[in-house]
This record gives sequence, C-alpha cells and structure tokens, in this order.
Amino acid sequence: MAIIAPIPRGERRRMKKAIQTTKDKDYARRLIALMQLHEGRTIVDVCRIISAARSSVGRWCQRRLKTDPLSDAIAEVKLTHP
Repeated sequence: MAIIAPIPRGERRRMKKAIQTTKDKDYARRLIALMQLHEGRTIVDVCRIISAARSSVGRWCQRRLKTDPLSDAIAEVKLTHP
C-alpha cells in the first residue's frame, strides 16, 4: 500500500537535484523522506534513516497531500504504526 501518491518522474528528478544542491539540510531531509516513502518504505523505516520523529514525517506527508491536487484520489494514507 502506498503511503503517498506516486511522484511523477520529472518531479522526482527535481527533488533529487534539490537534495544535492540545497544548503538547507532540513529541507533535504524532508525531500529524502518523501523519496523513501515513494520507494515503498514504511514511515518507521524512514524515521530511522533520517533520524526524525514519526509525527514529523507524518506532517510532511500530510503537507504533500494538501499541495498535490491528485493525491486525494490516488493515495491511501496510513500514518499508523504497522
């Protein structure tokens, strides 16, 4: 089950470029978390990888859902512990 809506290829490429070039490492952590969730990792796994609280990763997912107009129809969001 997908945690977030599928991220289009062009947007994934822009995200990877932003991760590599940004000086704001908190922003890079958020992008890395979204990329990991897109690849199918669980929220708990992503939290361990980026050393962030589960609630923070959940907020980042919710923020993405609010900004993506198609995500409400595409993604099923499960923010509970597996």
